[in-house]
Amino acid sequence: FYAFPNLAEITDNTEQFALDLLYEEQVVVIPGGAFGASGRNCVRMAFTVDCDRLTEALDRFSRFITKRIDCKQ
Repeated sequence: FYAFPNLAEITDNTEQFALDLLYEEQVVVIPGGAFGASGRNCVRMAFTVDCDRLTEALDRFSRFITKRIDCKQ
């Protein structure tokens, strides 16, 4: 139950992205490069928690992404 969203349009540093997401929104993702070259621009998200926690985490992830996109404009 994993997803590997590609973040190339948002960042070229998924390691820093993961750290910032953890610090700002308390959501853990793993930089995709840890899983090989094909994961370089991705992060791994695990969907292994109950629906309420998953919904909260995805809301936080969405908020974090929206802030990143708004900053680039």
